[in-house]
Amino acid sequence: MTITFRKLTEEDAAAFRKVRLEALEKYPDSFLVTKEQQESMTEEQQRQRFRNHQQGQFIAGAFSGDELVGMMGVMQEMREKIKHKAALVAVYMSEKYQGAGIAGKLLDYSIQQAKKIGGIEQLQLAVATDNDPAINLYKRKGFQVYGTEKNALKSDGRYIDEHLMVLFL
Repeated sequence: MTITFRKLTEEDAAAFRKVRLEALEKYPDSFLVTKEQQESMTEEQQRQRFRNHQQGQFIAGAFSGDELVGMMGVMQEMREKIKHKAALVAVYMSEKYQGAGIAGKLLDYSIQQAKKIGGIEQLQLAVATDNDPAINLYKRKGFQVYGTEKNALKSDGRYIDEHLMVLFL
């Protein structure tokens, strides 16, 4: 199985939508967006979002052949005093590809692409405190927990705590 990595473009909108809906269905507590919010966005609206990505923003994809199997977004802050930071967002790996080391390679790719942007000194992320596989991956790649936000998300009446993690580039 050959896996390739690249930044997504507007031509990937349909594939992105499919994988994003899969992620939101299987792990609704892991994302800020709900499945219903994503479903309400048309493919053309998603294409427009890709067209409007500014410098310092991208979604990286992992592909098995032509199939998008994983994704990871990097969003640089735009305000002057915090432009040295970027957030790692919308991280997901299709279930049949989990545990194969692909997420780590996608993370490596995303970090390298973030470094090419220039000016980004740290990557930050928030991850549910009970998501041990993700936390372990981030720690292996050098991320450190710098805080824990209690009740960070509320989903179906339940609260989810999140670790706040950072990687200094």
